[in-house]
Amino acid sequence: MKSHLEKINFVRNNNIRKSHNRELNLYFYNNRDLSTGQAFLVPNIVEFMHDVTENGNIGAIKKKIMQLTPLDIIRLMWWNKFNVRNILRKDFSSGIMILIEIEVLKILKSKPLYIVLSDYITDLALALDNKDIYYNFSWLMKRLGKENIFFTNNLPLFIDKCIEWKVEFELVFFPMNKSGYEMNPDKSTVEEYVRRIPSDKVIAVVTSEEASQRTYLNKFGIKRILENWFI
Repeated sequence: MKSHLEKINFVRNNNIRKSHNRELNLYFYNNRDLSTGQAFLVPNIVEFMHDVTENGNIGAIKKKIMQLTPLDIIRLMWWNKFNVRNILRKDFSSGIMILIEIEVLKILKSKPLYIVLSDYITDLALALDNKDIYYNFSWLMKRLGKENIFFTNNLPLFIDKCIEWKVEFELVFFPMNKSGYEMNPDKSTVEEYVRRIPSDKVIAVVTSEEASQRTYLNKFGIKRILENWFI
């Protein structure tokens, strides 16, 4: 008997569409009209860097803020009322959180099922040993009543740092597939760490060979997958 895999579909910005009934998609937010109850990766660093190229750092931030409603601008100011000094000092983690908060304020109108810290930022924080990004994102999700969800390309390092920094998470997306593709630092180490965490916290990022993935993932009790990430 075949086991059921709950699927999430990654949709690239140039192919965004309204969702069919019961279809769950994962997007980078890009100011388009989307269905409610979807999943979003934040922040959209690629889009932001494009804006920086055209408008400079200050201009890119200003552009994003001006896309907010007056009420959302007030909320953004309120969230950062004790963080002004760090922002003025160009503190890296504070700057990243401003980007995340601006996107989250827009996303909330779509009543998202998941808000996920993107692998760009999750893994950059790991590389820089910057726990403040994890703390600030976790604080924001708790304030909004959302699950604390991360996307990483290095599960072992992510788990080790979450333990060291005492960061709790409800879900984690990471590459997990029969071929070992993008499983860092290596397939066997990732498999060892997968066995340490509850399978209901796992969303495996798979390659396109679904039939062979099913048997492999069953060995670890994994029931949820993300498709089309590696296309």
